Amino acid sequence: MMREKINNPLLLSLAGNIIMVIARMLYADNLYYGFLLWNLLLAGIPFLISHKLYKNRKNNRAVLYSGLFLWLLFLPNAPYIITDLVHLYHRPPVPYWYDMLLVLLSACNGLALGFVSIHQVEMIIFRRNAEKLIFPFRAIVMLSMGYGVYMGRYLRFNSWDAIINPIEVLIAIKNSMDPGTVGFVLTFSFVTFILYSFFRTIVLRHSREVS
Repeated sequence: MMREKINNPLLLSLAGNIIMVIARMLYADNLYYGFLLWNLLLAGIPFLISHKLYKNRKNNRAVLYSGLFLWLLFLPNAPYIITDLVHLYHRPPVPYWYDMLLVLLSACNGLALGFVSIHQVEMIIFRRNAEKLIFPFRAIVMLSMGYGVYMGRYLRFNSWDAIINPIEVLIAIKNSMDPGTVGFVLTFSFVTFILYSFFRTIVLRHSREVS
């Protein structure tokens, strides 16, 4: 019931997001910002994985761990849309304010998909009687997301490259260890941790009010 109360507004927001992208394409007579639809699709993959894992949480450990590996691999796609703000500048005939709101809404939806997904996985962990692992889990998740976003934006890797081109990815990781990378990852992880903490506070408060 609680998941439905979270997911329904999220689905409505995503539908509005898609409508805004299509409306922009029709009005501008071009496909620019159409990439947001692809990025939202990628952001939805970890949500779909965690939702499936939660519904079938009695699966054996091999299925659970495999699912969590894929989930963590695709999770950076959720907050990645924040970095699409780099594409934001005035592109006539579309007003600047419209593009700004469009990208911000897409980023918020990406974060929401990621945060709901993390919350679902945390509920699986709680059910596995591993509450003491929850803080290390969050730290690993936020740092992984931060570095995953860095790899996507600056190194131009996709989630599936870790499976298709693992050697190339490992070499890139080794060569990217510099102060700039560390600064980006730590800052991005810190901000997402704060935002997720707000999200958790709101969800838990609403859950208590409902119960």
